[in-house]
Amino acid sequence: MIELDVEFHRRLFQGTKNSQLAQLLERLLSHYLRFWLAIQREIEPQSFFAETLEIIRAIEAKDEARLRAASAAHIKRSVDQIMGTF
Repeated sequence: MIELDVEFHRRLFQGTKNSQLAQLLERLLSHYLRFWLAIQREIEPQSFFAETLEIIRAIEAKDEARLRAASAAHIKRSVDQIMGTF
């Protein structure tokens, strides 16, 4: 599941068509994963990929506002998890 998640993020980063931004985001993801993987948890596939599916649906619908909202919610939830505030 982690490999699928990393691949999804990489595709999003490449989709920016901005190599510098993609490299920056790739480095951030690597650092984030070091913290995220250190937290013990049980991963449930349905909930793990729920945000990913919402992002995909927003992209398919070409709904920029929905994509921004889904991305912001995903980032906030991710940071909250590694900070222990979720």
